[in-house]
This record gives sequence, C-alpha cells and structure tokens, in this order.
Amino acid sequence: MNAALRMGPWKLYHGNPGKGDWIPPPRVNEHLYNKQFTHGVEERNKFDSDLEYVFSEEYSPDSIMLFDVEADPAETNEVSEDNPDVVNAMLERLDYYQSRTIPPRKCAKDPASDPSLFGGVWTPWLKTC
Repeated sequence: MNAALRMGPWKLYHGNPGKGDWIPPPRVNEHLYNKQFTHGVEERNKFDSDLEYVFSEEYSPDSIMLFDVEADPAETNEVSEDNPDVVNAMLERLDYYQSRTIPPRKCAKDPASDPSLFGGVWTPWLKTC
C-alpha cells in the first residue's frame, strides 16, 4: 500500500513515496537543501546538482517514513525509529481507512464516452458498466 497520513504534528509515509521534488528523502545534505529554499527561483537551479539526495532505488512496499512537520517542515529528519508508538497508531489508522475503502469499478473504455462526440464536454452516455 502506498499511503500518507497526517495526525497532529506527525506525517507518515507508507510504501514508495516517489521521487518527486516535493518529497525530500530521509537523508539529505541539510545545508544545501535549506540553501535552495532561501535563495530566489533563479538561484535554485545552481544548487540542484549539489543536493545529495539519498534514495533507495527500490522502496519496499512496507517502507515507513515519519516526520514531525511542525518541528521539521522541510521533512529532512526521518524519526520513525524514535517514535514506534506513533508509527503503530498511524499504521492502525491507515489499516482502518483501508478496510473501509470501496474497490473501484473498472469498466472497459467505451468509445461512446469520448467528449469530442459531445462538443468537447464530459457528459453521461447510455452505456453503463
């Protein structure tokens, strides 16, 4: 399961968080990372190549990352090992949410649903799944 949950000051990532610019890894050269946020947009690209992101190429589906986003809004200090009770409580909450989800209806693509047939507008059509 890939999921994220925020409870109070805590933010938990479960599974693969991806490699987007919006998620800093658990380990980062904090000086260079913070420098990127304190300079103007023009200056940021100068530091991109210097950032020492340390990503595992393969995150396990059971990977856990926990951040105290009030104390560490840039999410540079991964604290799951120091807070096992918080991790367990948040994983229980994720399990609860997962148990209440409804599987998506996966219908075959219907060519009659093409918006170009309705003046470029998404609209109901006759076929249902």
